[in-house]
Amino acid sequence: MKSLTAVLVLGLPSVAAAAPWALKPNVQLPDSGFVTQKLELVDVNDDGFVDIAFANSSGDSTGGAQNAQPNQLLINDGGSGFTALGGVFDEVDNAYVIKAGDLDNDGDADLVVGVNFTGQSYVLLNEGGGAFTRQDIEPGNNKSIGDLELGDVDGDADLDIVATDWGSSQPYGDPVDWGAPLHLWLGNGDGSFEDGVPNLPMGMESWASWSFDIELVDLDNDYALDVLVSSRGIGFGFGLQNDGTGTFTKMTIPALEGSGSNPTPRSRRLISTATV
Repeated sequence: MKSLTAVLVLGLPSVAAAAPWALKPNVQLPDSGFVTQKLELVDVNDDGFVDIAFANSSGDSTGGAQNAQPNQLLINDGGSGFTALGGVFDEVDNAYVIKAGDLDNDGDADLVVGVNFTGQSYVLLNEGGGAFTRQDIEPGNNKSIGDLELGDVDGDADLDIVATDWGSSQPYGDPVDWGAPLHLWLGNGDGSFEDGVPNLPMGMESWASWSFDIELVDLDNDYALDVLVSSRGIGFGFGLQNDGTGTFTKMTIPALEGSGSNPTPRSRRLISTATV
């Protein structure tokens, strides 16, 4: 069992002379035994201390109900430790990623949970006081989300979601696994989303599959967020160029062509020491 020990920054007096990280062996996370695919650092209660959200699932190349685990939100106790906040994740699922951002423009951090293995991904809107309201993304239309990112891709000041999809052919990532195209959900500013797939180019099924990582970044310095996608299965890492309105075209990146760009699942699994 891998143990997680909290690490805190002493301070940043200047960019040129940043203080080193300091190990805090007396601040540890309680043990759980869950398998964490990704985690997110976010101050959900606006107290100035960073909290931790864990996306937990024990599945890798295959998954389902037998791999579902409870996700976790650990609240930072003023730097002295962490306490699990109950009532946030009421049901087990196969979450592979949790991202934080202000989805409803009320000034606090909400959570987006990307669920893999044809599960229902959803949003948790932060109501304050440790309470969250769940809203499903595309209710009833389950996906296999390997990763997602939040960003304003269409310039309307609302956060949007770009996500990778592993498809539904198990085991995932075998030599003939084509996965599924990317997904784009355009935010309405109230925590709900509309389907933005028509803004993505056709033919993405053959570009990348079984992707663990996606990033939003301005690749061409036009102040619009472009997309970088990794691939482990058929295809290769590629980019999508944003025209500034949230409409994308394929961007060829020669350095990424011809080889997969994901680590293997077992090389990146993290045993969470947090408890519910």
